[in-house]
Amino acid sequence: MNAKKMFLILMVLAITGILLLNLWLMAGYRITRQAISYLPDISVYNSDIIQNQEKTVTYTIKSLYYALEVNSSGKVTVKTPDNEVIMSDLTFFSDYEDHQPSLGFRDTEVRKENDSTISIRGEGASETIVNIMLKARSNFPEFEISISTEYYSDVIVKREALVAAFAIPVSEIYRKNRKTDNEKFEAEYWLDKQGVRFGHGSKSALIYHNTAVSSLQLNTTNNILLKFRK
Repeated sequence: MNAKKMFLILMVLAITGILLLNLWLMAGYRITRQAISYLPDISVYNSDIIQNQEKTVTYTIKSLYYALEVNSSGKVTVKTPDNEVIMSDLTFFSDYEDHQPSLGFRDTEVRKENDSTISIRGEGASETIVNIMLKARSNFPEFEISISTEYYSDVIVKREALVAAFAIPVSEIYRKNRKTDNEKFEAEYWLDKQGVRFGHGSKSALIYHNTAVSSLQLNTTNNILLKFRK
């Protein structure tokens, strides 16, 4: 083999190597550009909520600023005084070791405890009983949510959260680094204990600096906020 042929072979190998390297780098770049989701894809889980076969009863607490409604199947809705929906649902999410992740609960019992409090009690996955208390304030634009879980079997908790679905879009995000986003939102945010605003004016909701949760995680595409428990 003469020197000219050897040179041509080496040139072809070098060019091929460069092309392969570029393709590998481009593939790696595309992988890093893909969105990595840290939120559970709740759309793939079947809800455990079983609709009450009897006539549905809706319990309502009204304030000057909103109406809190919970029907006998456990569906929670928050509306403006003009009957426009702000929050369309509030669901319990659980993920336990050796169990399928689950939304909602079975055998739901809803009670209006008094003029300011509605309770929801139901059976979750792995022999757990979930208690949610919703407490409204008639003269103040907020309501409180508290949750407790009773375990009747040994279980390793991977994640538990309240999933709030909003009928209005995200308008402002308060990030952990004290920065505020109000346009060009990312698909997902881990907010630590900071917060988010949905909507504007009287048709809006604000969740901010809630130290009672371990973290807040937000899906801006579907206007879903997950409040993970401590």
